[in-house]
Amino acid sequence: MQQSIKKDILIFLFLWIFYYLISSINPVMPDWDWMNYHHYNAWAVLNDRLGVDFFATNSRTCINPICNLINYVLMFKLNNHPDLFFAISSLDTAFLLFFAYKIADFVFSGLKNLWMKNTALIFSFLFVCLSPLMINETDFSRNDAFVGAFLLCGFYIFIKNYFRNSDNKRFFMLFLCGILFGVALGLKLSVYPFVVALGVLFLLFFKKTKNCIKDLFLWTGGVLTAFLAVDGWWIVKCYASFKNPFFPYFNNIFKSPYVDVLNCLPNEYFSTTPKNFAEWIFCPFLRGDSFVYFLENGGFEPRFGITYVAVIVLFIMLWVTFVNKNYEKYFGFTDSENLISLLIFVSVTYVLDLATFGTNGRFITGIFPLFGILVVTLIFAIAKNSKKFIILNLSIILVYATIMSSLGGLSFWRESTPIEIKSISKLIEEPDLKFKDNSVVLLLTQGTSFIVSHQNQKVQYVGFQIQSDVFDKYKDEIFPLDLFLYSKYFPSKYAEKYVRDLISSDKNIYVIFNAEDFLTVAQSALDGYNKNRSVLRKYSNCRPISGKVFGTEYFAYEKKYVCDFN
Repeated sequence: MQQSIKKDILIFLFLWIFYYLISSINPVMPDWDWMNYHHYNAWAVLNDRLGVDFFATNSRTCINPICNLINYVLMFKLNNHPDLFFAISSLDTAFLLFFAYKIADFVFSGLKNLWMKNTALIFSFLFVCLSPLMINETDFSRNDAFVGAFLLCGFYIFIKNYFRNSDNKRFFMLFLCGILFGVALGLKLSVYPFVVALGVLFLLFFKKTKNCIKDLFLWTGGVLTAFLAVDGWWIVKCYASFKNPFFPYFNNIFKSPYVDVLNCLPNEYFSTTPKNFAEWIFCPFLRGDSFVYFLENGGFEPRFGITYVAVIVLFIMLWVTFVNKNYEKYFGFTDSENLISLLIFVSVTYVLDLATFGTNGRFITGIFPLFGILVVTLIFAIAKNSKKFIILNLSIILVYATIMSSLGGLSFWRESTPIEIKSISKLIEEPDLKFKDNSVVLLLTQGTSFIVSHQNQKVQYVGFQIQSDVFDKYKDEIFPLDLFLYSKYFPSKYAEKYVRDLISSDKNIYVIFNAEDFLTVAQSALDGYNKNRSVLRKYSNCRPISGKVFGTEYFAYEKKYVCDFN
């Protein structure tokens, strides 16, 4: 047992150092979500801004900020110590891969041959660890690996304990599994496919244990308890502020006066969800401008396709072996319950995620580290004890997956001047925009709210969406400037009246936006809210906003402007 603990510690330390070196040598620039709501929401909740600012992050106003609080606090506590920050912020990716290793170690526990077991573990890890998806997750502004670590820890507890004989420890572990899944769901509602997938396993194996009802009750109780503990306070806060606990979503049910009646859950990723039967079936292999299983910014990842084939073949082999009663011949190195659990968990999560979030691969970060286990299992089942065949096929698959990976998404987020990146003295250098007390700042484009964090707190920050008719008129000009502007739009008659009254008032107003060319379009939109003034408000004193992240203005502060609007 002591030897096993030492081995686990060494593997975890290796993973931690590995991803720390990646994140510190070539840091990932913070993504658009960080600029739009991760950073601001954390600042807002710590400074009680929910009742002060208005839609500052637009449709992301009511996303639980707990997930981003740790990195937010660390960024400013360790602003002058970048290396220490990168080391701590790499822990989530290390934990994610560590629990994937523990799952692999348990699944392959039937391999008595030490060479075979080590080969299985090593290739399971190598298949996923160098993927652009995993490397991009070293970005401190991402939270998929952080939430995914809870999910994989919970799944490890499930497969290790569910099929054991009934005892008090088993019941406690199933409750703990529910707690971990509930925490993940509370932190990020988009992980619901993972929770549903594990629920399917409880139903699938319902008669497998003597205490199946108690098992399901304990797990569900753990999920609900943790979910309410993590997200309950935020749900109450949102309801108190907007009369909708999931604002602005599900407003056809809650009918908040602040936003028009919407569909239950507007799908912002509709453009990447399958449109027909062929896209559903061949999704992982398709490549194109509008439909590709991508990382970010269209980067193609062949590991999805390889694993997709492995899952289908494994299901077929399982069915054949059960019919012919020769499971042990091909899969003797793993219990059937463990293999089926793994396949069902990955498959159900994949299908639900594809239906909800389309081909945005990072939403399945929580199951991605398990892909290597499935591919290795298939090769072992086919090759049996042929070492040369195993090594040859695993090597070919690994080389192919690495070479064919499109680094479009990877290079996009990491682009920066090497000299600047190598000379990081501060993580973030924020500008002082010198806003006057009691003024209002309109955020004309999304991805700008991070700029107002730590500015004058005696100012109100308002996220303003350009009217859809104005957008349609100027969409060819707007789309290249603000890719996410229209996709995150939600209609609100209340907000329109709010902005109209604001502009018609005597309040001192500033505007922040993404690109200088945007001024003409924005003026056309704001003129419509200016009707009650004898003299229309006009832009003046426009100046670029200068700030730095990792010593560079790239992407975060590049082409951001602030103007007076009086």
